[in-house]
Amino acid sequence: MFPFSSSPQEQNTLAQIWSQLSADLQTRVIGLVAELALSVLVARSHNMSEGEEARHVEQATGPQNPS
Repeated sequence: MFPFSSSPQEQNTLAQIWSQLSADLQTRVIGLVAELALSVLVARSHNMSEGEEARHVEQATGPQNPS
């Protein structure tokens, strides 16, 4: 992943916008970001487990000696 970087001016602007949001909206935004993070983690772990399954299948279906 790429780290998020912004200029001090952008950070100041974001801080000003955030401070203008009501507490209810701030709470909703935090909840939505948390849901997004959880979805990313679940998707990543699902993709990793599929990769492990594929390796196990490849090993099991590899060339076998019929003797």
